Amino acid sequence: MKKRMTLLLTLVITVVMSSFCFADESFAAGNDAKYMGLDLKPAMKSIKLKWKKRSGIKYYVLCKKDVTKIIAKDPDAKVKLSQYKKLKRINAAKKKKYAFTDKKVKKNHYYAYVIKAYKIKGGKKTLAYTNYEGVIDEYRCPGLDRPEILNDGDGENHSNTLRKVYLYISSYYGVDPQGAVIYRKAEGETKYKKIKAKKSEKNTFTSYVDTTVKAGKTYYYKAKVYKKIRGKKYYSKKSKAFMIQDANTEGLYSIQSMTPAGEVKEFVIRLSSKASNCNADLLFEKGAEAEYNSSSSQTYRIVLAGYSHDNKSWSDIPEKGLILGGKDTIYLKFRAKDDEVMKYDADTAESKVYADPDVSGSNLIKYRTNGYFKDSVFELDIQGGSGYAHKLYD
Repeated sequence: MKKRMTLLLTLVITVVMSSFCFADESFAAGNDAKYMGLDLKPAMKSIKLKWKKRSGIKYYVLCKKDVTKIIAKDPDAKVKLSQYKKLKRINAAKKKKYAFTDKKVKKNHYYAYVIKAYKIKGGKKTLAYTNYEGVIDEYRCPGLDRPEILNDGDGENHSNTLRKVYLYISSYYGVDPQGAVIYRKAEGETKYKKIKAKKSEKNTFTSYVDTTVKAGKTYYYKAKVYKKIRGKKYYSKKSKAFMIQDANTEGLYSIQSMTPAGEVKEFVIRLSSKASNCNADLLFEKGAEAEYNSSSSQTYRIVLAGYSHDNKSWSDIPEKGLILGGKDTIYLKFRAKDDEVMKYDADTAESKVYADPDVSGSNLIKYRTNGYFKDSVFELDIQGGSGYAHKLYD
């Protein structure tokens, strides 16, 4: 009886263990296994796996892991190979391409897959190829992926303007959607309202410009994507809420030089923030530096030495910085960093104050966009009487 129980227990353990994809010692040590690609193509109720033939391979093993909870916490999480369950063994055949369709999948669940290609030589199997690299690089879900909303104006083009918010709706991990439905509520409102249904410009992306916003207000957006198949329209889950404040990501300013042209150690500029900047404030930092470019192509390092509200009584920049809000006017005093004499040409086109942390290491200002102060680019065209500021590009 004991022998029978021992045999039964051994059989059960063997069956359970064989259902997992344990790493070969050669692969774990990083010796022999080479990388091979595995393409994943979602359908409404399945995920198709495709790969190309590798020479000398005896059979392929496909493994699978439901990573829904894992990627919700960390999309770049590492998962051990032993945590993948064996899905299918496929013997090598005389063909260049292989495919397998996984139909045992659930809606709104995300799956990662591993392929292992084995060679057999002298009766010994060797892991020759795999796509496993530790990190969950590729995963897919059957049906429509829950979309993500991005602000198209929060990057290089800083394209949000007064009374316009640019939205970018991405749905990558499921079937390609045909469009998106967008919902919005303003701060203080309790319910979302549908504001637009729009077709996708590309397979996985939909862009939308909301022109019905009011400057200074904060808005929350959600979206769901859809696809029509044989007359029936399918929808994804709604995205997480995306919050954005309708404030320019670029501030515009009018300026006036208060110092005559000539050789100087310091100069004063009158700076006025345009009303359209709303609450997109400037934060001038204590000890901040910038560059002054003169008409003679000379560049001088300058320091923000003080400020005034009337060009008479002057103060140092506070430790916490100096904020210039919409409609505000202020006088700024710039001084040569090393007490150098500068050639100041207020009436020439080349005369500019410029600060860009990425280019010159200058840190003159921070610009408030979407409610937060960000490191920013700042330029004052002294002769032209205008200036601008925008947060550094992503």
